[in-house]
Amino acid sequence: MYVAQTIKEEVENINRDGFESFRIHFNNLADDFRREDDPERLIVERPIATDPRIYSLAAATVSHLCKERGLKVPAWVKSQDTILTDPWFPSGVLNFRAMELRDSPSAFKFRNIFVGYEMLLVQNGYRARLGRHTISDRAFGA
Repeated sequence: MYVAQTIKEEVENINRDGFESFRIHFNNLADDFRREDDPERLIVERPIATDPRIYSLAAATVSHLCKERGLKVPAWVKSQDTILTDPWFPSGVLNFRAMELRDSPSAFKFRNIFVGYEMLLVQNGYRARLGRHTISDRAFGA
């Protein structure tokens, strides 16, 4: 039986799999959160990230998903240490920056993270058997 992973577990997966795996693991979290009957259980525990950008992205993602479902955000998401000092554009594509500045959801902008509108869309390309995105999935452009 499939069990959805928590934000803490997904960040541990990023720590293990490498920085560039963040797209896969955050999309897994978004998919699980949207399918979960009790999504709050996935976000209660504060994640420990080896990179401050991943910690900030975790907070932005959780904040955005909570807003979608009308849920209260956990205390750790409101912490000042979730706000990056320097702007971060995870796509890394210079030509996308104007669109990312315009399209980033407020939870991301607040933390100085600028993403395209597709950042947390439910993606095609996941393995139907597990319903999980994998590093081998090319739907993410990773």
